[in-house]
Amino acid sequence: MSSMTTKLAAAAVPRLSAWAVAGGTCGLLAAIGALPSAARAVLLLAFIAAGPGAAVLQYWARDVPVIAQRALVPVVGLAVVILVVSVVLLLGWWAPRPVLLALAAATVGLAGVEIGRTRAAGR
Repeated sequence: MSSMTTKLAAAAVPRLSAWAVAGGTCGLLAAIGALPSAARAVLLLAFIAAGPGAAVLQYWARDVPVIAQRALVPVVGLAVVILVVSVVLLLGWWAPRPVLLALAAATVGLAGVEIGRTRAAGR
């Protein structure tokens, strides 16, 4: 991979962190029961499309071209949600709101750790 592509991919990590924070916040808001169902559905869709995928890819897709990172975010996000829901169902503990809150909090937490590391490194 060329050095220019590597620099572009490294510069994309803070943006992925921002996507993860925004998506995780949508997930946290989707757990509010007082919101209308349509608003919660849109927030949940935004969470799945942007949150977990960006949180995972900010760590494991540093050498992937930026355009591929953007394409992978919703795919990886959906895969993470399917994996978490499958494990929870297999364990026999199904409570949608706590699972959503835990997944959204983990997404925001991972993004926060990466933002802190990036700022500490001075990038």
